[in-house]
Amino acid sequence: MADYTSANIDSRMVSSAIAAGVEFDTIQLRENAIPKSFETTYSWIFQDEPPVDQDIPRWHSFPKWLQDDSHEVYWITGKPGSGKSTIMKLILQHESLRDALSQSLGSLRPLLVKYYAWHPGSTLQKSLEGLKRTAIHQALKQRPELAPSLTPRRWAFCQVLRSTSGLPAWDSWEIEESFEALLSLCGKTIKLTLFVDGLDEFDTPPIEVVNCIRHIKARCHSGIKVCAASRPWTEFQDEFNDGPMLQMHLQTQEDMRDFITKSFAGNRGFLEQQQLRPEATSQLLADILQRANGVFLWVSIVTKYLLNDFSEGQSISQAQDTLGHLPTDLSSLYDVIWAGIRPQHLADASYMMQVLRAADGPLAWFIMWLIEESRFAPVDINALPTTLTWKRVAMKSLKRKLAARTKCILEVCGDSDGGYVDFIHRTARDWAVQPDKWELICALAAEDFDPHLSILQARTLMISDGNYGDRNRTSTTNVWDLVTRTLLHAGEVKDTPTNRELLVHSLNLLDAHLERLYRTLKIPGLTELVESGGLGWYDLGSFQLRSGDNNLIGLAAQFAVLPYVKAALPKCRRSFAPHGDAPGPLELAIFGSSYFSLYHLHDNDLCLPIPCERRLATVRYLLEQGVYQSRVLLGSGTCSLKDAIRRVSSKDPEYYTAVIGLLDQMGLKASAKSKGLRIKDFLEDMGHTSLSTVKLITDKKSL
Repeated sequence: MADYTSANIDSRMVSSAIAAGVEFDTIQLRENAIPKSFETTYSWIFQDEPPVDQDIPRWHSFPKWLQDDSHEVYWITGKPGSGKSTIMKLILQHESLRDALSQSLGSLRPLLVKYYAWHPGSTLQKSLEGLKRTAIHQALKQRPELAPSLTPRRWAFCQVLRSTSGLPAWDSWEIEESFEALLSLCGKTIKLTLFVDGLDEFDTPPIEVVNCIRHIKARCHSGIKVCAASRPWTEFQDEFNDGPMLQMHLQTQEDMRDFITKSFAGNRGFLEQQQLRPEATSQLLADILQRANGVFLWVSIVTKYLLNDFSEGQSISQAQDTLGHLPTDLSSLYDVIWAGIRPQHLADASYMMQVLRAADGPLAWFIMWLIEESRFAPVDINALPTTLTWKRVAMKSLKRKLAARTKCILEVCGDSDGGYVDFIHRTARDWAVQPDKWELICALAAEDFDPHLSILQARTLMISDGNYGDRNRTSTTNVWDLVTRTLLHAGEVKDTPTNRELLVHSLNLLDAHLERLYRTLKIPGLTELVESGGLGWYDLGSFQLRSGDNNLIGLAAQFAVLPYVKAALPKCRRSFAPHGDAPGPLELAIFGSSYFSLYHLHDNDLCLPIPCERRLATVRYLLEQGVYQSRVLLGSGTCSLKDAIRRVSSKDPEYYTAVIGLLDQMGLKASAKSKGLRIKDFLEDMGHTSLSTVKLITDKKSL
């Protein structure tokens, strides 16, 4: 985020800076992933008068709904894969939308907010907080003059200091407050049109999503229009079925016909068959349309499947036979597609699908490319060309490989700058992660394959690029984002002798490369500290600038990378004792990365939190090895371990209770009692009355 400092600070700059703080990295990811429709596809949604069947309109007029005074939600529903997200994207990009909205404004100013919920994505891509953050961000970007009303404290902060620097991270209560302030302006100064795609994609019970929509409508009174899309789940049917509605799977026949015709017209193999047997090829296209049952995704998958066969010389008779054996149910269709992958490609498909699932969300295409290339030979990243043409060709080659190895179950979305690999659709991911299917997929790869190790090695390779700072928008924040993601994957690597050796090697390389990178970033005030030897790169991600003793071992302890800790302890035992004002590894392991990190990356990170069991295992190992400290640094002084734990225990009572249990178990009873650090006292401090919780946790074999 840019820092604007001026005697007369510009209000637009202030609004932009505030908006940047509430934004999250993946805010545009889902919209960019939705394929563009053909030019004429779905344009019928803007017809003033929909066609009728037996004197009944086939759908409710969307333009009329946009312009009327109704508070009813316009519900776009349909079967999985019927094109709900695609039509939402078309609506939002269509010039007719702005024209229709401008006709019913009166004295109000228009505000258009869009949110695409996406279950495979990050937390903020599938949560009500993500929806509210998006609304605040888009409101501030479109209407900078709203900043004093939506965020009065932040506005005043910037005006008083004449600077946008130093704005704190957003707390949940502040998100709620600003969102409510936005709703309070509806009908007074603004008219809000809210589009929410994927009500069924939220990682929240459907009734809570419904209640949120109800609250928005009730809070606004007037000046609000809501268009929502979802699968026809019971909760959504009960809420929206009596209002204006469009059922996609009943309306897309002509659009699918257009898609099929244009897709096959571009395939040389099909055109040859069309010249030989024109009637048979026409019948094939008609059969595809008839079997789709209104599910556009089925048409898209089957079309790609058959076009690939035509490219390999398949006859029209073979294509008709293939189509006849393809099930109309999407899950069963994926079974058939998987069974049709060539045996020599199944291991590759397994590797790539395991890597994608380990990424816990869409994976940058270049990381997947590096992983695939590194499987067969070392990659010298510094020898790779940096031209845009090269990147496009590399991305194109990955697309070709995914198409051949997974038969389009995985695909590359976006361009060479921000593209990523993901499942073709949520239904494909749902199919793959079924326990029986996933076991079959994983069994096809080598037994010692570890997808988290592959991602770790690829990310380390990216950092080793001598031109990394030039190729990327490099700052302390996004470098620490990369470090965080890398260490989270390092912690997930299976602890085998081979893996441990490779993991230690990768993290040591990461250490060296990051030290070099921080020397080349030239961050005022920080680079000088690194160059003088007073600090290491790892210190720059902490709340306080330490003396430099908090090294990679400390980070491994924070992120519970137990294999690295085990490998490092025998060689660097001195580093496991706290020195001066630097936190010791036991303290780092107990409180974890979220306590020590200066950068709150959980808002934009696609990775899951560190499992409690792994954190406890790391703490236990350190205690077993005699690593201990009685006091910790807090502010300008020190405090006992007991006091430090008490201050944070409410955030995770079960975990910190188990930590106290481990301290007691590992022969520290006498020390704990002398300092008043008994489990009973600890529980009483937290309001508990029994030791059952500690016994339950510490009796587990995993501890």
